[in-house]
Amino acid sequence: MTIALVDEAVKAGARLESACKEPGTTARTLQRWQQKPNGNHGLIVKGTDIEAGAHAGKWVAGTSGNALAFEATDWVRVKASPTLDRVAESGRFTIGAWIKSAANPAGIQWIAGRRASNSSGNEFGLGLSDGRPFGQVRSIRWTAQQSLSSDTWHHIVVVYDAQLITLFIDGAAVTEFYAGYWQLSQARSPFLIGAAEGVSSIEGFFRGVLDEVVLFSRALGPSEVRSFATR
Repeated sequence: MTIALVDEAVKAGARLESACKEPGTTARTLQRWQQKPNGNHGLIVKGTDIEAGAHAGKWVAGTSGNALAFEATDWVRVKASPTLDRVAESGRFTIGAWIKSAANPAGIQWIAGRRASNSSGNEFGLGLSDGRPFGQVRSIRWTAQQSLSSDTWHHIVVVYDAQLITLFIDGAAVTEFYAGYWQLSQARSPFLIGAAEGVSSIEGFFRGVLDEVVLFSRALGPSEVRSFATR
């Protein structure tokens, strides 16, 4: 995501140091990312078409450095890659993010995950349902009873350990559900931030600000989740 934005700015004539400053990084950090194999870089998009869309998004102050503000139809697409397939291979995952939702969140809003309409058993992710966090693995969605206050930073995490779906809010486990073991499909599909892939278009747009979105191909323990929420 950051690399794509910087590349565009440099091609338009900006100096590398200036282009890196806007998304809150440095030229040296950017070069390290570019040197890593299988980098999962995202493209910021506006619109509902899966394959096209205008570049969008706005950088604002985050919990540490800058974060990305999502409006009505903003989303980020991280293309399918072997590293993302490791989640399906392990059968376990952790997805987390710092979020600041817009006022009066209604309906389903996806924070991050993978959900391809052309592949059964491909779904896993984290989102909000009428302002309450939920975690999903395949067709099972488990929603917390606690609603999040809008326009306030919260750290939310979903952990699936091949048995339990556990939801964390601000470092504390608030609910868990025994989902049993579900084998995730290894079909190649993108990982989306701020929305989800529907039958023919993008849907479930998140409205607010997201920072430090993370995906692990393992189930983090409670102490690891707390370390992310309190640093």
